[in-house]
Amino acid sequence: MKNFLRCGEHKLLKKQKLMSKKNLYNAVIALSLFLTPTFMFGQTPPNLGVAGSFVLFTGSGAIGNTGLSQITGNVGTNSGATTGFGNVNGQMHNGNAITDSADYYTTLAYNNLGAQSPTDSIAVGMGGGQSLTPGVYYVPAASTLTGILILDAQNNSSACWVFQMSGAFSAAASSSVQLKNGAKACNIFWQITGAVGIATGSSFSGSIVATGAITLGSGVLLNGRALTTIGAVTVTSVTAGIPIGCGSKVLTGPTAPNMGTTACYALYTEDGAMTNTGTTYIVGDVGTNNGSITGFDTSKITGKLHSTPDTSTAQAKTDLNILYDSLNALPYDIELLKPALFGNSQVLTPHVYRLKAATHLNDTIFLDAQGNSDAVFVIQIDGALTTTSYSCVSLIGGTKSSNVFWKIEGAVDISDHSVFKGTIVANNGAISFLTPGDSLDGRALSTTGAINTNDAVITINSAPTSITPSGPTAFCQGDSVKLTASSSTSYLWSNGDTTQSITVKTSGKYAVTVANVCGTGGTSTSDSITIKVNSKYSKNISTSICSGDSILIAGSYRKNSGTYNDSLSSSSGCDSIIATVLTVNPKYSTSKLAAICNGDSILLAGSYRKASGTFNDTLNTTKGCDSIIVTVLTVNPKYSTNKTAAICSGDSISIAGTYRKTSGTYNDTLSTTKGCDSIIVTVL
Repeated sequence: MKNFLRCGEHKLLKKQKLMSKKNLYNAVIALSLFLTPTFMFGQTPPNLGVAGSFVLFTGSGAIGNTGLSQITGNVGTNSGATTGFGNVNGQMHNGNAITDSADYYTTLAYNNLGAQSPTDSIAVGMGGGQSLTPGVYYVPAASTLTGILILDAQNNSSACWVFQMSGAFSAAASSSVQLKNGAKACNIFWQITGAVGIATGSSFSGSIVATGAITLGSGVLLNGRALTTIGAVTVTSVTAGIPIGCGSKVLTGPTAPNMGTTACYALYTEDGAMTNTGTTYIVGDVGTNNGSITGFDTSKITGKLHSTPDTSTAQAKTDLNILYDSLNALPYDIELLKPALFGNSQVLTPHVYRLKAATHLNDTIFLDAQGNSDAVFVIQIDGALTTTSYSCVSLIGGTKSSNVFWKIEGAVDISDHSVFKGTIVANNGAISFLTPGDSLDGRALSTTGAINTNDAVITINSAPTSITPSGPTAFCQGDSVKLTASSSTSYLWSNGDTTQSITVKTSGKYAVTVANVCGTGGTSTSDSITIKVNSKYSKNISTSICSGDSILIAGSYRKNSGTYNDSLSSSSGCDSIIATVLTVNPKYSTSKLAAICNGDSILLAGSYRKASGTFNDTLNTTKGCDSIIVTVLTVNPKYSTNKTAAICSGDSISIAGTYRKTSGTYNDTLSTTKGCDSIIVTVL
């Protein structure tokens, strides 16, 4: 029955199906939001799913481009036409399973963003130097951006912004969203209820998730996505790309192929003549396995000129066919649909690209490894390759020319003053650098075809000798690092070792010289690396206190003898260890008794004492803990007695130890047990 439906009926049924599906999506989303705890909705990035791979997408509507736009990411519509796009660094999708899933996730993301609890509300007019910290911002009506809006992450790498727009949104010409203090475009989301218009020359950051048409004017720079559930997406000469970071996949490209002996050749053809005109400088071998070689000046070649076929050129033939087959067999990730528009300042990322026709390089093509220096690029061209004058292959983001491969079906003609990078593998085609001023950082290899050069500079892009450390090159005393030189046949380190890897524990500059694996001119290459070993200080000290006292050691007050370790952080990260040996010396306290007689005195605690009492005296010791002498002084009384005596004249009496015969006063002393003698005064 479906076959008999009229065209309009097909469209109507599809629209009804889409509406029904959206209603189901909304029901599922509403249920999930109801069942999810509210704390889940607080400044949380939504799950974009498949929609996250799109830079431009609409669930229902046309998607079109005018002019030359630079797009990195997928482009597609789930229901509508796609027109006007040139080469997109991504996949073009229209009404398939992928767009169906992207439609679902776009709707899911829109509802998720709208369900998050606002942390603040802002006026409908944004910009003018306004600065916003992370949060969920509610905008109550249709809004505009004029001038500069600053999003300040305050050095929080996870900072997130959600803008909930209760209406359409427009950005005035030359307006911008600027990121500050670690803010990331991948953590910025604009939920817009209605249409979106970003005017000419604006710079915008973040993922737009809307329910209306999206228009990006001429010269707009979008670091993010433009996604809508319904409505056309229209762009004009824009630069737009999916933001990296926030857990996004690190692009590596395919595995680099095994080049075999072809790695040693700057210029090589299996079958064809090799001709040079003018002065051409070459680093690398030059050779053909079947053909003549004329015009090359060996003094300008840092390498070997294989003037006649030999075992090396024969092996290179085998290895080149293996190299070609491996490059040709790679499945491509992205098809560049407009070979005639190749270049024009487009940026490519690590992938396998395919152009299914003869290709012309216009101006510049940028190859961006996005910080991964091991990333590999393969460009497969099903036809010849030509370039404009002053064309350029520019490597950015850490891309190495040794990781770039051009598989070309046919001839290669590089025009004057061009800068080309990577290994060219031309199948059944000549390679020409006929006009002066060209440079090639790479190799030019042909399975069948002549190679011609004219006043060129061709440098083999075999990786230079390098030293790779296993860890940081600055570390603490007692640690070590393993240094590994790039692969070769022999090694000589500055410390005399001849192995590929050495382990070092001391500061210094370590250099390695390796043999040239290609035997290019018998030369060798070298590299060096500086290692810094930071000292760990360890100091032992001794100290003492008196019993009952305390001292601050290693963050605590200590009262007992023992050894205590304290760590002090240093700027180099190597903490110092101070070991403190604590000795607690005793304090002595002695009590004694003293006695004097009334009227006498005694020296106690630095003074002469005459009265009874307790007196403390401190005696210094060699260990600094003074002894306390407590003296209890007793003053004993002295007794004095008066008495009279009488005798008759001529008699005598014993007084004070002598017989007395005459009248008088005599004193006699009687000793007592306490040492204080009594005085007896006798009147005779």
